[in-house]
Amino acid sequence: MNFKDIFDLLDKGMRAQANYQYVVICHLINQRGLTDIKDNICISLVKKNKSLGRDEKHFMNCPVWRVLKDKSIILVDGKQITLNIELSHDQRDKLMLKCRSYFKDFTI
Repeated sequence: MNFKDIFDLLDKGMRAQANYQYVVICHLINQRGLTDIKDNICISLVKKNKSLGRDEKHFMNCPVWRVLKDKSIILVDGKQITLNIELSHDQRDKLMLKCRSYFKDFTI
């Protein structure tokens, strides 16, 4: 995965039925090393989807992990989730803006 691939994917829309893919990507972009444990990412998913009334347990087992892994966007090593790309600070900013363009109130 390279910057152009992931930017184009976000730019054209991922045909996501929910915001989960965008939330995961943006959460990882905000992390040092573009990596975090699944539990922390699930907390972001809960915060961004309060209206669904779902807890972390729901997001631990939802299809977002398989979908992003199948698209080669993330790498999964146990509970460690890593964005499968190296990014400059400028590229991080551009991807974050693109993700946020889908959700006005997006904050993680």
